[in-house]
Amino acid sequence: QGRWRFHAPRVSVVGQQQGSACPQVACGRLSSVRLRAMLRSTARLARKAAVVGGGPVGAACAVVLRRRGFEVDIFERFPDLRLTNWNARRSINLVLARRGLRLAESLGLREALLEEVVPVYGRVMHTLDGGEHYQPYGHEKECNYAINRGLLNAFWLNQAEKEGARLHFSQMLQNFNLDDGSASFVGTAGAAAGVDRRLDVVVNQDESQQRRTVSDLDLLIGCDGAGSMTRQLLEAEAPMGLRSDFVNWGYKEITFPTGKSAGLSVDALHIWPRGKHFLMALANPDGSFTGTMYVDSELPFPDGSLPTLSGGPTFQSTNSESGAREFFEQYYPDVLARLGDEGVREYRENPAGVLGSVRLDTYHRTGKKMPVILAGDSCHAVVPFFGQGVQCGFEDAFVLGSCLDDQASLADAASSYSTSRVRSCHALREMALDNMLEMGDRVGQEKFRFLKQVESKIETDLAHKYRSRYAMVCYSYNDYADVLEVGKVQHSVLEELSEGLSAPEQLDLQKAEALIDARITPEIQRRGMSLDLRA
Repeated sequence: QGRWRFHAPRVSVVGQQQGSACPQVACGRLSSVRLRAMLRSTARLARKAAVVGGGPVGAACAVVLRRRGFEVDIFERFPDLRLTNWNARRSINLVLARRGLRLAESLGLREALLEEVVPVYGRVMHTLDGGEHYQPYGHEKECNYAINRGLLNAFWLNQAEKEGARLHFSQMLQNFNLDDGSASFVGTAGAAAGVDRRLDVVVNQDESQQRRTVSDLDLLIGCDGAGSMTRQLLEAEAPMGLRSDFVNWGYKEITFPTGKSAGLSVDALHIWPRGKHFLMALANPDGSFTGTMYVDSELPFPDGSLPTLSGGPTFQSTNSESGAREFFEQYYPDVLARLGDEGVREYRENPAGVLGSVRLDTYHRTGKKMPVILAGDSCHAVVPFFGQGVQCGFEDAFVLGSCLDDQASLADAASSYSTSRVRSCHALREMALDNMLEMGDRVGQEKFRFLKQVESKIETDLAHKYRSRYAMVCYSYNDYADVLEVGKVQHSVLEELSEGLSAPEQLDLQKAEALIDARITPEIQRRGMSLDLRA
């Protein structure tokens, strides 16, 4: 039979055998739409892309591009983390759920990725008097997956390399030209400090190394973090509506070794809410826990402004040996009993990071030769209290792949991607800031815990009509912006249903269902949302 054989960048036709059973091909009557799609697919094989940043999102974007035939180079300003113990980046354990696993699933990598994780089914609040209160995340099989940042990064770097992407480490973006499709990179001399005050890590250029220029690029993707050089260069040419906001809390890592983690459930997020500061911890595969302490910092923000302090302890006021010990004795006595002098030492000596968010009005720009696309923290860094930062970045990569498949040109794909992501990521930013207040303070309040108990009963008994905002964020593909708006309606309904109750069992389910039918379901239907949730 006659058949088409494709080679980039040309297309050749193998001659038809006599009596072909494929008359459309043999007689040249192949659908023009199908032919254009095939030719676009062929053209992709010759396209060349550079990804700036080899973090989890950058490496994942490289895999997406390779699967679509792009020639891909990744330029990472740090050394290869797979070969060193260098740990200058933020080390908060990351969380994956259905939304964050969607990309891996679409690429056939979900099961391989899940080999590196620890399932987390809920959160445990540790009160000052030693009490514990458990809140499940969702239904029985719905869970989040905790994973070490370095392991996640290495997984996607390995996969990008396996797919054929070329990796270049200790290479920092210096400039690019949208009109001629070029980008220049310069070697780096390593990190200047463990963690700095720019939402990022300072990296020094190595002036002894020659500048490297890459030409004939068709696409540049900036995945170079909250302090993105790609974004800075775009902003220098024309404003993109940049807004960087910082929160008073800084953060430090505290390790719970395996031998000192007895009694801490490995399948839960542990939170010690203290209002003006708090501690959280997630399990690692070896049974140890990575803890993160969030406390006010007195240092100026990266933009020079000063924080409005809460009046509670600060990293600076608790930095002496006696000050740190007194801080733990007063607010975290059970943690001090576990970790002892080593925990106090880590708290004092580990570097403190700054927390904030990045907001843009557009995530792309197009020149005569190539578009530039921003993804991940470079365009929508968020505070880490909703567990969605890296998941949103992976969703960027998934949406980018869909746009590349659906659009006729890279410029159209870039525009479609940006339009799709901006509204959604703005909503995530708002929810992450709200969850910061929830984790630091509300989870320790009786009224909040009671509302959660009432919501859990509704979610269990009326699961076909009601799922919590948190569940819809983690276990569905509904747009963040839609979840945000529906969540506001849900909260008002919960407040009304909880009025006058002293126990969740007193809830009037008929009244609950009536309010859901009248106020929540119409919003869900109007927005085209789905309640088909799963882990």
